[in-house]
Amino acid sequence: KRFPAALDERNPAAWATRSAYSVHMPVSMAGYLAPGYFTACVVREPIERTVSPLRHLASMPGRPDHIEAVYDMPEIRDRLRNYQTRLFAMTPQDYLRELSPTAPPESLDPELLRRELTATWGTGIADRNPVDDSALAAAKAAADGLDLIGQSNELDRFVERLGDLTGVPLPSVSHRNRSANRGEVTDLLHRQIADDMALDLALIEHIRTANR
Repeated sequence: KRFPAALDERNPAAWATRSAYSVHMPVSMAGYLAPGYFTACVVREPIERTVSPLRHLASMPGRPDHIEAVYDMPEIRDRLRNYQTRLFAMTPQDYLRELSPTAPPESLDPELLRRELTATWGTGIADRNPVDDSALAAAKAAADGLDLIGQSNELDRFVERLGDLTGVPLPSVSHRNRSANRGEVTDLLHRQIADDMALDLALIEHIRTANR
């Protein structure tokens, strides 16, 4: 797994020695960094995807220990809202700008800065700006442009299809990085997340329909 600085070598000899990359980046980075490669991606059911970082954050010192209280924190909720739509719609230029933000003003409140930086680290998301229907359209187009896309709840099927399409035998995938905090998802929290993830739910339904 690599980050853009390491991937963006533009060295044909180095690229020729690498048959595959696994990265945590917007899908647009695949064509930007490795044009011509077979592209595959796994998405996750939006409510489950949102609860996962909430459990991780609730396990951190100085945070509420209940996931519902963590989700009520604006700096967390804003970042998690329609996260997968944001990633699929993001251009390489958007992503590289997000990796190199401008320095915060000296007048920024230190406590606010601490909260923002902790939220960015805990969620892996720097941008709090909301996405809209135009982002959903871009996300659907990006998903349609992948060679293969699967869902985390059907991971074995995805791995089997990936092996068949690439001709590379692949091992089964085990579940890792399970948070120790298994906080209950109440009916209220489930409804709140579902309302916030309307675009993500539409994107996953689009992907599910395309893969039938």
